[in-house]
Amino acid sequence: QGGRKSHMTPTVEEEEEAEEKSSSEILHDQSMKTAFTKPKKRVPKLLLLTVANKPTKPYQLWADVNDLSPVYSWVNTDDGSLDGVYLQFQQEMLSPEGANEMRGLASSLSSPSNPFSIGVWGHNGRDPDDFETFRKLVKECAVSYVNTDLPRAFKE
Repeated sequence: QGGRKSHMTPTVEEEEEAEEKSSSEILHDQSMKTAFTKPKKRVPKLLLLTVANKPTKPYQLWADVNDLSPVYSWVNTDDGSLDGVYLQFQQEMLSPEGANEMRGLASSLSSPSNPFSIGVWGHNGRDPDDFETFRKLVKECAVSYVNTDLPRAFKE
């Protein structure tokens, strides 16, 4: 093929050289005709866990879907911000008022570079765990994460 190399994996030396450069710089190796970037390190999202009923333990935070205003101060501090909140399921979330409150929380704490995430968790056997509830939470309430046990009847 006239001396042209197809795809080659960068050498250890080339990777070390790339690590010394900024993550936005693309390195070009003309002899190998390859380009690669240093992968950005990803940090997991940090979500604040809440409960739906008045707390029974000192470490629990109570978030009522009818008034999510306390969440604002819990996730934003002088030291930084969390990526979102993980709310315990409440039937009122599926009402127009509850869905509106959740959408308002997501939009007011989001920025173009850092979208605010809302997750919902529920008790197995007590709270609904079905596709219709999942669909409503995602489409109507701006929920990004739904904890499910994926029961056999989930999609029915």
